[in-house]
Amino acid sequence: MRSKSATSGRPERQKPGRSGAEAVGFGALRVRTAIDHCLAVSSSPGEAVERYFALAGEVLAASDWTEGCPVGTVALETSAVPGPVAEACGTAFAGWEAAWSAAFADAGVSPARAAELATIVVANVEGALLLGRVARSPDPMRLAGRAARALVDAEIHG
Repeated sequence: MRSKSATSGRPERQKPGRSGAEAVGFGALRVRTAIDHCLAVSSSPGEAVERYFALAGEVLAASDWTEGCPVGTVALETSAVPGPVAEACGTAFAGWEAAWSAAFADAGVSPARAAELATIVVANVEGALLLGRVARSPDPMRLAGRAARALVDAEIHG
């Protein structure tokens, strides 16, 4: 049986014993781990944001433009039909937004604005991955990463 891989968006064999929702959860954990790493090794949330965009762009380029977001492709294909996979995708995006939001709030941004910024960052990552994949270029990731960092830095430093 062939299905879309939740970790790459590419067709591959479904691993025995792993449901689609579990595969999405595995991909979501990989992304969350990368976000947490970027936050841990960066001197500011803005730097972490730009670092994450760069890292995601490197993964995309190294995969010959086949490895986009491990959740985004699945979300596009399943979100119209409620069910465990669509719910897992929503949980994944919410978890990534929560990680960024907490970092922005810890840096002094109001909780409401931190949540908005987190949504902007995640949406920009998803869009830049798609554009980079189609163009087979790291440029959308670089441009979006710099813009997202500038926005976050402006919110934190006024």
